[in-house]
Amino acid sequence: MNRVLFYVLTFSFLLFTACSSTSSETDPLSHIQNAEVKALLERVFEAHGGYQAWQDKPILKYNKKYTLLKEDGSVEKSAEQFHHYVYQPKKIVKIVSIEGKDNKQLILNNGKVEEIINGAKNLEADQTALMNKLESSLFVINMPFKLADEGVNLSLELPKEIDGLGRVLVLKAVYDPANQKHHTTPDTWWLYFDPESYIMYGYMVQHKDHFSMVRDFKAEPVNGFVFPEKRKSYRVDENGNALYLRADYEYSGFDVGK
Repeated sequence: MNRVLFYVLTFSFLLFTACSSTSSETDPLSHIQNAEVKALLERVFEAHGGYQAWQDKPILKYNKKYTLLKEDGSVEKSAEQFHHYVYQPKKIVKIVSIEGKDNKQLILNNGKVEEIINGAKNLEADQTALMNKLESSLFVINMPFKLADEGVNLSLELPKEIDGLGRVLVLKAVYDPANQKHHTTPDTWWLYFDPESYIMYGYMVQHKDHFSMVRDFKAEPVNGFVFPEKRKSYRVDENGNALYLRADYEYSGFDVGK
């Protein structure tokens, strides 16, 4: 099918189904002026378990193993992490990271972050740096629902062919650090969604000095939500061509307390 025709038909359908959207008082997307972007996100949020259900979850727990690789394929770093987020009645975050012989804990409580290394509090840790590190972790696992945040410049691009994925819908998101506390530099994201299921397949990010692409290879449904089970990150060029495998991720043990 012609690419432009595919685009028109897909988003005409999205706009049609968006006519019964909720009122602005309860609509997390009421600030988005672009009707096509809003219609797409409504479908995406529904496919991933629902925005309000995600906001109402009491906890989120999961395990994460990852390996960072150098350009020559050698291992730069590997770790096993245990994430435990409590949202009700107040927000408490604990991330335990086992890195070789070291046990590192990142803890958010009462609005302050502390780092504990092998049982001792890191007194030299910078509070801003620790908060940025924690916010970065929360940001990734909260995708695609973080796309409802205000201050993000969202726009649709034409569907494209991604090697190994086929044709995908593309949503561009531009983050300005002046408006987004989890970003210290301007970043541009291109998020990829299945045109039929609206499940997120991955994304490409333009950082300050390089491009990276993250691909989800297996999804795990938990209580209506969709979580990654296997994920890979590639260093890519500006056209999305893979240069080398940068990281390997495995997730397990998801629990949302419902």
